[in-house]
Amino acid sequence: MAWHGVLRQFVWRLDLKRQAKHAAELSQPVVIVELAFAEQAQVPPFSKHVPGTQARSVSLPQTPAEEKTIVRFEMDKEQLKTMLGSIAAIQQSLQQYAGGR
Repeated sequence: MAWHGVLRQFVWRLDLKRQAKHAAELSQPVVIVELAFAEQAQVPPFSKHVPGTQARSVSLPQTPAEEKTIVRFEMDKEQLKTMLGSIAAIQQSLQQYAGGR
């Protein structure tokens, strides 16, 4: 299977819920995430802080005519914990693979 898209930008910020169906959900922290995907390019990533916010961004320089797909979502504390566990498992698998070479 060939994958042609790459993550070009990863932006996140911590936010407090101001509207919710249930009062218990109000003022609960959530992570707002934006992912931008584009065609594959061989360019190393860099990380930066977005001035005036708590947002963090990891970007890859774009090529001039690059078409991006943007995905936005939010996660609560438990969803973030689950995702980080999955990323840790991926990292461990990569380390085991790299160590076996």
